[in-house]
Amino acid sequence: MMSEGDKNGAHHPITFQILDKLAQVQSQLAGLAAQTAAILSEQARANDGRREVYARLEALALKGAEVDRIAPLVDKHEIAHQRNAGVGRFVNAAWMAVSGAVIAAGTLLANHYLNGPPAH
Repeated sequence: MMSEGDKNGAHHPITFQILDKLAQVQSQLAGLAAQTAAILSEQARANDGRREVYARLEALALKGAEVDRIAPLVDKHEIAHQRNAGVGRFVNAAWMAVSGAVIAAGTLLANHYLNGPPAH
């Protein structure tokens, strides 16, 4: 039979192997915990980035809605401006034609009376 010393001696190598394996597993668990913490930190940072992007998109959507609301008003204003500008050009052209005709008629009359044929 085995004596007490043989029993303890036989168990020591197994105990050391178990403790060594436990230390390896604990080391791997610590590494996994560090990786998990890094992943969670990166996910939190990505969530913050997504929130910023969504906030910007929402702001752009509001600006787009405002532009959509204002665009027809601007178009109407531009049409009215073009119409008024066309009328203004027509009035200016008509005024220039009328004033040119008046000046020409005045010049002809003045020329006729001042340089008319000699009296008999």
